[in-house]
Order: sequence, then structure tokens, then C-alpha cells
Amino acid sequence: MSASPRGPVRGRRVFVRLVAAVVLGALGLLLWAPAASAHPLGNFTVNRYSALLVSTDDAVVDHVVDLAEVPTAQLGDKIDDLPALSQDQCTQATDDLRLSVDDAPVPLSVASADASLRPGQGGLPVLRIECRLRAALPVLREGSEVVLTDESFGGQIGWREVVARGDGVALVESDVPTDTSSDRLASYPKDLLSSPLDVRSAHLVVRPGGPPGSLPGAEAAEPQASTLPGGALADLTDRVSGLLDQSGLWVGLLALVGSVGLGAVHAVAPGHGKTVMAFYLTQRRERSVRAALSVGTTVTAAHTVSVLALGVIVSMATTVVPADLYPWFTLTSGLLLLALGIALLRSAVQTGGHGH
Repeated sequence: MSASPRGPVRGRRVFVRLVAAVVLGALGLLLWAPAASAHPLGNFTVNRYSALLVSTDDAVVDHVVDLAEVPTAQLGDKIDDLPALSQDQCTQATDDLRLSVDDAPVPLSVASADASLRPGQGGLPVLRIECRLRAALPVLREGSEVVLTDESFGGQIGWREVVARGDGVALVESDVPTDTSSDRLASYPKDLLSSPLDVRSAHLVVRPGGPPGSLPGAEAAEPQASTLPGGALADLTDRVSGLLDQSGLWVGLLALVGSVGLGAVHAVAPGHGKTVMAFYLTQRRERSVRAALSVGTTVTAAHTVSVLALGVIVSMATTVVPADLYPWFTLTSGLLLLALGIALLRSAVQTGGHGH
């Protein structure tokens, strides 16, 4: 009597289902951050702006750092003392920002430091730090080269902007604009959010003599409130967060169950590897409804677990930068998709393509 092929077939089905769960979980992890973010550029971002004003005998740098929800939360109790935090961060900025004149380093010092908190998503705050830095310059001559470089947050995702102006000094050459496109990180241009600025230095050639000037953004608007696209959804998020803050364990458990339900709805929305899911369903011999429920449940579990896991990692480890993990997630999900494709192709060949 020949051995039944149902065992190997069932084993392959289990393998394919497992791979699909991991792949879809990874995709959900990657896609979750931008979709759930209340910050215009994502709630993992650290955004930086520097404006350099060169005069005949000194230089002033207006340096602003805009931290989204997750980087702000990772500061922990430090945000309870904003004056000390701003002074510490601005002192660090004097090391991160390198100023030179004709290749000679020029040290920066802190003239003023300020920090403020604004409401972000889910009751989490977002932090804004403003630093005014100064440096005494050597005597400038015709063709002097002035360079400002921001060496902070090497691989961190976010907006980086540098502008420069002269005050009694003419900018003969400059590779950066004179005006800010983001109002000093107060209002990000919507048409650039998908490809944010990544300017980390300013190279200037100057000469003494020129019209008076001032730092840009003196008339800039107050930083915009951090809102989720769609006022109703943002209001619902704030209401739920407020309810959880004032309620006990049972309401928290109820909210957790509700979040799983919302996650299930979100998991079957456009995206999240729906093409892979549809192709997987075509390879199933079971009834279509049963197969759809099976895959839908797997996607929901993987999606929810991945989000919770990332939240736990970020909340427990202040040094973890989720953006640093993205390349590894991308590589892992790509390899898993490749394995899934090979498994499906192998299954189709062995079953003869269902007679087609």
C-alpha cells in the first residue's frame, strides 16, 4: 500500500502558514510606525535645524531640535526638569556642531537654551529644544571659507535643515538657502514629508562688507500642534487615552481586547501583504471561507504581537533606536518572502498546478 501524501502536504501547509505569519508580522511592524504616528514625520524621528549667521567678528547659530513621541519618552524623568535638560542638550550641541574658518576649528558656546513640551499622540508629549550658540571668529578676508557641519544623530531618521546668512558680510558662495522651509521645524512642508530634507552642513565663501542681516525665523509661527490626519480620529485617540488614565484594571483589559479587534480590522485593510495572502489562499484546498478565516486570524495575531513587542522594546530600553532596526527588519522580511515564494512554487509543482 502506498504511503498517503497527506502528511507531507499538511507539513508543507503548516510551514507555509508559519512563514506567512512571520512575514506579515514583519510587514506590520514596518508599516505600523508611519500609520500610527501623530508627528508629521513619524513618532520615532529626531528633527534638527541650524541657521548660521556670519558677521565680521562673530557667528551665531540658531539650533532647534524637534523630538517626536518615542525619543521624548526615552528621555524618561529628564523632561521633568526642562531648564537642566535644555542646557545639557545645548551643551552637547556645541560638540555635535563643528564650525571652522579656513579649516581652523572655531569653538561654539551656549548663549541661551530653552525647551518646551507639546501634546502628541495618545497623551505622549513631544519635546522642542532651542539653542542659541555663539563663536568668536578670526578676522575674515576676501574668500574666507566658513563651514558648519552637524555630526549628531548619524543614522537617525528625521528632518535635517541648514540655512545661512551674512550680517555685514557678503556670502560670495553658499550651498544652502538663506530662508527656512520649515519655519524652524514649526511647520513642515507637506510636499516634502515623503522625502524630508537631509542637509547636514553649510559651506560658505565670504568677504567683508555687505548689508546687515539677521537670523531667519524671527517672525516664525508657534510650532504646530501635533495632530493625527483626520480630526475625529485624533479626538478619539485623546479620549481613549484620557479614559485609561482615569480608570482601573478592567477598563485597561477591555481596551486591550478592543485594540485587538481594531488591529484585526486594520490588518485586513489595504496593504500588509494582501497580494501574498491572496496567492496563499489560492493554494489552499480547503473551503475558501475557512481558509480566509485561518489566514486572517494569523495576520491579526502576527500584526498585534509585532506592535506590542516593539512597544515593549522601546519602553524598556532607552538606548534602542527603532530606526536602526529597520534595515534588519527589511532584510528579514525579504528573506522570508523569498522562502514563502519558494515553498509555494514547490507546492504548485508537486501538486501539478491543480490540473491547470
